[in-house]
Amino acid sequence: MHGFEIKIKKHTPEALRIHVPALCAIIITGLVTIYVLQPVGGLITEAVTAAFLWMLDNLGFVAYGLIAALFLPLVMTGMHQGLTPVHTALIQQLGYTPLYACCSMAGGGQVGAGLALLVKYKNNKGVKKAVIGGLPAGILGIGEPLIFGVSLPLGKVFVEACLGAFVGGAVLGMFPGQGAITLNVSGILGTLVNTKPMAYLIAYLASIAAGFAFTYIGGADKKALADFEEVSGE
Repeated sequence: MHGFEIKIKKHTPEALRIHVPALCAIIITGLVTIYVLQPVGGLITEAVTAAFLWMLDNLGFVAYGLIAALFLPLVMTGMHQGLTPVHTALIQQLGYTPLYACCSMAGGGQVGAGLALLVKYKNNKGVKKAVIGGLPAGILGIGEPLIFGVSLPLGKVFVEACLGAFVGGAVLGMFPGQGAITLNVSGILGTLVNTKPMAYLIAYLASIAAGFAFTYIGGADKKALADFEEVSGE
């Protein structure tokens, strides 16, 4: 928007430069957002949602694993918010949303990866601080601190967390009729709002265990680890 304002200001009479450029920039940016960016974003969200529902209907427990694994990249881009209408529709039709419970397994993979980092790189103070800072939120189902503060900066750890999520999602898919009866409750607390609490808990623990195993075996990028240590030493 600032770029628009500068260009408009160059062609605006001196007497009008205080108000007109800013007003025009807001109008232009708003129109582009409403009539270009939002429709494009809507089409992308609809395509992702349709793909998820097709997978659930046709691929069984494998679909649950794939959806759980793909959820972290969606969170990373913010596109996971576009699934809210789908969750709501499923709750209206079925009384629960299996999709939401499945996506919660992504958080388990992240938690497992974080725990593995604490064990494997216990002498790296930077990693330790980052993981400890994001782990409580991750356990409660808020994945962004671990995504942007730990797994993404550490390179392949993000992929390892996704693999952990795949395992948890696949396990969850083996329990027909399970799902979240409400939204915005995930992580370990998702057990409390699932139609089959024990099924959810087993799957969530499986995602943590798998995320731990993949990360402990695969480790993190050495350059990224060095960067964490340098930041900690400053």
